Amino acid sequence: RAGENWHSDMCYVARPPRGTILYAIETPELYRLPLGDTEFASAAAAWDALPDSMRNPIEGRRAVFDFTGRKRAFPPTPEEIERNPPVRHPIVRTHPKTGRKCLYVMRDDCTGIEGIAAEEADALICALADHIVKPQFIYRHQ
Repeated sequence: RAGENWHSDMCYVARPPRGTILYAIETPELYRLPLGDTEFASAAAAWDALPDSMRNPIEGRRAVFDFTGRKRAFPPTPEEIERNPPVRHPIVRTHPKTGRKCLYVMRDDCTGIEGIAAEEADALICALADHIVKPQFIYRHQ
């Protein structure tokens, strides 16, 4: 369903896009309520506000992003899985022009962190993902 989970578009590919554009031709309804609002979370502002105790364990580390992920509306086809093998991206990305850092981790597509045991990595992924979507980092467009 629309709006249930936060994500960064195409994070499961080797070279994710530089930006996202949304152009709604038609906005769907759910229980006769329009679903046209779109929210963006500032992963850069989230990084800026991240305490050192959470920065230290992730700097220099890479997360595993998997197309099959943890939650999908529809199971991926074998062809989709073959076209999109798991990839690794830095958890802390740096903007190539400004040098500003941002967090790059999502609860559903990020399935592990290199060099960290699965249980600890899952807890860290959840904590970082929850931090990114705190209300102070959200922009809502209606």
